[in-house]
Parts: sequence; C-alpha cells; structure tokens
Amino acid sequence: MYQGITPSVPPDFIRKLKNIDPGLDCEFSREHERFVITQQGKISGKVVVGLVKGDDGGGYRYPDDRDIKFLHRADMHRNGQEVKDRINNGEEYMMRVREQDKISFREDIKHQTKLDSHQLKKAYADTFNLGKYNSKYRRVEPKTKGYKVTDRRKLSTSG
Repeated sequence: MYQGITPSVPPDFIRKLKNIDPGLDCEFSREHERFVITQQGKISGKVVVGLVKGDDGGGYRYPDDRDIKFLHRADMHRNGQEVKDRINNGEEYMMRVREQDKISFREDIKHQTKLDSHQLKKAYADTFNLGKYNSKYRRVEPKTKGYKVTDRRKLSTSG
C-alpha cells in the first residue's frame, strides 16, 4: 500500500478531461498506487475508466496526452449516449450479478443449516450454557419410573 505523499494531477490534464466529458476525473489511487481516470456512474458512483501506467507496462508516471488519446480511442469523446449507455449497462449487469450472489449465498447457508440442525442445537446449548444436548447418535432413552401407561393391570383400581 502506498504510504507517501499523495501526488496531484496536473491542472491542464484535468481541463482536457473535462473537455472530453464533464463526468471524467483523474485522481491518485492509493489502492492501485498510480493515477486512475474515473467517470461518474449512475448506480455505483465513480467507475474506473483507465489506469495510468508507466512505459514498461507497470510502474508510475504522471498522466499526459497519451491518456487523452487512449480515451479518444475508447470513444469517450462522443457526444451521444452510446458510451454512457455501455457503462450503465455494465454497471446494471454487475449489480444483478451481486444480487444473485447474495441470494445464492443465503440459500447455501439455509441448506447447510437444514442439514446441520443437530450440530447447531448442540452449539447453541454449549454457547449459552443450557446443559448437554441429546446426541443425534447413540441416543439412550431414559428409563421410566413408576407405572407404565401401557400396563393396564396396574392402572385398574377396581379389583
């Protein structure tokens, strides 16, 4: 993780970005340890459009006209809604995928708890000091004391 002083973006580069699209911005990302070009998304806030990498494919450099050319090749300069629609469609797709993941995760937990109900009951009893829980395996039936309900001879009082 980058721990140094956060570098600032040259103001003329920001001006050129705003000429392409007012929603574009550039900032230093400590997570990526380099400058990132972002666009304001409809659903998820800022969306990373590009990373500013060094000449060798990695490393660090300040953004310049090469990045502006990259944005022009990516059709970010068009006035129409094509690019924004493409980005919004991608965001909506990712939101649907995240929702499906949440649902499947919840279902997996639900199915696991169905199978492990005895283990969960035992863990609950252990956690809250509720005494020992009867084991699912090798269960010993308690011996009844006194009269049995099925023994009718002992239940009859008339003689």
